Amino acid sequence: MARRGGWRGLLAGPRRCPRSQRSGELAAGRDTRRNPGAGDETPLPRPPAIFREPRDAAVWQGGDATFAVAADGYPPPSYEWQRNGAAIADAIDSSYTTLPLDRADNGARFRCVVTNSAGSAESAEVVLTVTEVVASFTRGDGNADGVVNVEDAVHILRLLFGDSDPTPCRDAADVNDDGRVNIADPITLLSCLLGRGQNPPAPFPECGADPTVDQLSCSGYPSCGT
Repeated sequence: MARRGGWRGLLAGPRRCPRSQRSGELAAGRDTRRNPGAGDETPLPRPPAIFREPRDAAVWQGGDATFAVAADGYPPPSYEWQRNGAAIADAIDSSYTTLPLDRADNGARFRCVVTNSAGSAESAEVVLTVTEVVASFTRGDGNADGVVNVEDAVHILRLLFGDSDPTPCRDAADVNDDGRVNIADPITLLSCLLGRGQNPPAPFPECGADPTVDQLSCSGYPSCGT
């Protein structure tokens, strides 16, 4: 015979089973699954995702450019920067700064490949623009002291005969603008100074860029602030 009250207790109504911790976590929208054999806090592997892309860069000749990317994923991803599709040696950080650039670098394309054990992602390809620095100078001012006078003719003669430091702006010494520095230049300058010849071609007498394309260089001209 059942003890008094035993069967009445069974018929009194349904009894709730205790809710497991797992079902409570799912109801709260949390997924705490663990990798087999991993610690409790180890997240699941995730392939890299880029959330900040590099940008195009425009620099002056002789300067450098920096490209940067931001990505996440697990395990933490590695980075490889590429130029025109080829990997750049030692460019393995989230940002990359170029060496000093020349006009030959104009139009180069850069991108970053981000990789971990779960996959890889490629950044957008960006373009580098390198602008040539055009120095401003005054034609005839061969010694770059800001004044066109007889001393410039002497400086050019000494330059031609190896008795003068090389001028940083050979364009200024090209008095007749024929694309060469030779004996005709100090003669042309002296003729102008003595009132027997025409003024040198532009830029003269003010500072300016050389309107003529030639093989002479002008890396700097302090009197014109370049």
